[in-house]
Amino acid sequence: MPLYQGVPPDHLRSVNECLSSHGAHYPMSVSTQGAIDEAKILAGYVLETFPKLIGAPINSICDVGCAGGHLVLAFLQCGVTAIGLDAHPDAPPCLGAPILLRDAAITLDIIPRVSLAVCLDTAEHVPDYKADKLVENLCSMAPAVYFSAGLPGYEGAHGHVNCQPVNYWAQKFKRFGYHPFADEHRWSDWRMTLKAKIEAGPAGESYCWWSWGEQARLYLKGA
Repeated sequence: MPLYQGVPPDHLRSVNECLSSHGAHYPMSVSTQGAIDEAKILAGYVLETFPKLIGAPINSICDVGCAGGHLVLAFLQCGVTAIGLDAHPDAPPCLGAPILLRDAAITLDIIPRVSLAVCLDTAEHVPDYKADKLVENLCSMAPAVYFSAGLPGYEGAHGHVNCQPVNYWAQKFKRFGYHPFADEHRWSDWRMTLKAKIEAGPAGESYCWWSWGEQARLYLKGA
């Protein structure tokens, strides 16, 4: 298992270890395989395009709210250092992704230092009074944050307790000196190209539409 800047190796556990310690067992499902296939497309596209958008290489990634670690494993398979962070990884233990068991919405005793922090379809599960701390932790991890969260209208679904408009999160990132990627047209093209790639993939549909939906943003330090 690789070492991660700021993370002692003995703090990392695989998904299998995390779930077996809770006596959990989850069978593989069609939707799980679809998520794995989609994660591979997403990881490859991010690594191909983000260095041009950011103006810096992507060498390491932390996926915050990684669940079963599909995206973590996909990035690892692409050859970059990757780690997941989740308080309760609850997806099928079909992977071997390294996960740091932490709640990203409280003060962290260990903060991975990476090129890119990823937080997709997670923040809407975080209550309003913890939202600032989540954003602060993301900004502490990386100079670039790929982020999306559930919009108003999705309250109550799958533990959604804080569905907010994009500007709610943008204002929180702004407090820490982070701003959305400035070229809105170019970013919209990026999202639509990702959507097309995913829909042309093995699953033929998008299981993780939040990765390219209108709520997805790339926040950059000092942009």
